[in-house]
Amino acid sequence: MRKRKGRLRIALPDGHLQEETGKLFHQAMFELRGYAKDLRIYRPTIRNESEIDVKVLRPQEIPPFVAQGAHDLGITGHDWLEETAASVERLLNLEYGGVRLVLAMPKPIKERRKINDTDKFLEYFWGKPIRIVTEYMHLAQDFICGSRFYKEKMRDEGIGKPALIFPWTPKAEKSPVEIILSWGATEAKPPDDADAIIDNIGTGRTLESNDLAVVDTVLEESTAWLIANRDSCVDKNIGANIRRLETALAAAVIARKRLHIFANLPKYSKQRLRASRLWRLAQQEPTVVESGSAARIDLLIAPCDYHHALDSLCKLGAKDIITLQPQGVGNPSKAIDN
Repeated sequence: MRKRKGRLRIALPDGHLQEETGKLFHQAMFELRGYAKDLRIYRPTIRNESEIDVKVLRPQEIPPFVAQGAHDLGITGHDWLEETAASVERLLNLEYGGVRLVLAMPKPIKERRKINDTDKFLEYFWGKPIRIVTEYMHLAQDFICGSRFYKEKMRDEGIGKPALIFPWTPKAEKSPVEIILSWGATEAKPPDDADAIIDNIGTGRTLESNDLAVVDTVLEESTAWLIANRDSCVDKNIGANIRRLETALAAAVIARKRLHIFANLPKYSKQRLRASRLWRLAQQEPTVVESGSAARIDLLIAPCDYHHALDSLCKLGAKDIITLQPQGVGNPSKAIDN
């Protein structure tokens, strides 16, 4: 890996992860400039960070480039980490950009033939090359090989793994299932150019608008991850910058799962407060500043507990209750139970 005197190179994703990545960096106090879909700028800058170089790449390119050392850090989807099997450090689940990887086929055929899983799909089309179009070539191959129906065919008929078909190479020997690389617009391929697709979905509206329906789930959930080059992590100077950026992003991620509550307790009782539900809901030991018989309290809670916390505060006689969304929460003393 090329030495760069401590400068940190990070690859940020375009596409569906781009907007939320920009928001997270802004929340973590990194002044990211030029990182927007409509600008098509591939080398944005972080105004308040002279030691960080940024480049925009497609999410599927980022894991191998980070593994090779072209970049020290990257943000990509869990789906592409699994697809590329890149040798990188998975530092932090950023918890946005959630999608599911699914096997989908034309809805009329699925409903007419009652095809509700991969085995039934393979059984229905068996006897001719089954064409599955996808960007996730290796995940698709492993998924089909893992199905009960295909395992039985491999055992009983001696067939091999599904063939990986790339547009620029001639077809190999015949295979009962062909995994065909998609250049994009994957949902447009069936039924003319494919029997099914394996693709990621969010709301599922794109599938529905193309008259496709989910048959099975390939990968249950994929979210954005912060990843790092393994050599960069142990480099004295670059590693320090990696940890600094990771800490800032982690604090922003945690803050999204917290609410900060301030309140006055005109009649403060330590015993009553500690016995209350509010004390149990707190994500850290509440800070209490006493003033005579009164007190000022501030604490962090999970958003899902807000109404219970508010009810508990009212029962304690709290006044002037203020709730804020924190910008960042570093080194929390208690984790949220998701």
